[in-house]
Amino acid sequence: MRSHLLIGASLAAVGIVICSGNARGQSARSFSTSSRSAIAGSVASEWYRPEPPPSAGDIAEAGVRLLLPDTASRPVQAVPAVARDVAISRLDNTESLPLTPEDCNALQVPFAADDLIEVEINRKRAELTNTIRNFRRNVENGSISISDPSYRATEEAIARMKKEIDYWKTLKGRLHPYLVRAIAANDRDDDFYASVWKDEVLITHHSTMDKSAGDPMKQYASISSAPPSRMVKWPVVVYLEKAPAAVYTEINVLTLGR
Repeated sequence: MRSHLLIGASLAAVGIVICSGNARGQSARSFSTSSRSAIAGSVASEWYRPEPPPSAGDIAEAGVRLLLPDTASRPVQAVPAVARDVAISRLDNTESLPLTPEDCNALQVPFAADDLIEVEINRKRAELTNTIRNFRRNVENGSISISDPSYRATEEAIARMKKEIDYWKTLKGRLHPYLVRAIAANDRDDDFYASVWKDEVLITHHSTMDKSAGDPMKQYASISSAPPSRMVKWPVVVYLEKAPAAVYTEINVLTLGR
């Protein structure tokens, strides 16, 4: 996933990429949540596929490819616990599967992405409103002036958020659900993030480990990836324009305290 390089994300994974064949055109029918197995909490090392480091070609492309999408994010839904086992079994020999309305109903996830897109648009609008309000207040009280670097940086951030909102609007009616492999640091936190670059998708699980009891001044925090032995399989449904050619999976654990 070269989106990390090209959209300025700060985290890059290093590892060997082993991608199983993608199931283009294959339907994920006959989902059944009536039977349970022991695979939902199984060790997920075989599903751990961190994106490769950027190649020289990627770096060169980043220098000349200026027309990038305003956001690489896509809607994603974690498969509920009741349907997780059967979803895992459907992904036993493939990284992703297209879903029908019946599949989504069985997995208890939306088939259409428009409502999810609207939620993201509203979240972005609230963030934009708050940023503009704080910016105006800081200008009025003299905290920043037009000569400050932060002035220009905030103006650019506001313009970028507006473009992101407009881009999310263009995704309505264009996205389709795909069941894809994902891994998680635990089987409790359902916070996943999906991003795309070209025909690749990266699914990142986010969780927080609170060790702040020994850090009363709240001075310490760190972000790391959980080792494969601690990971669990947790399929997700991601909404994309087309079937992904490759699926990468990562974990980010925010540790508060030390």
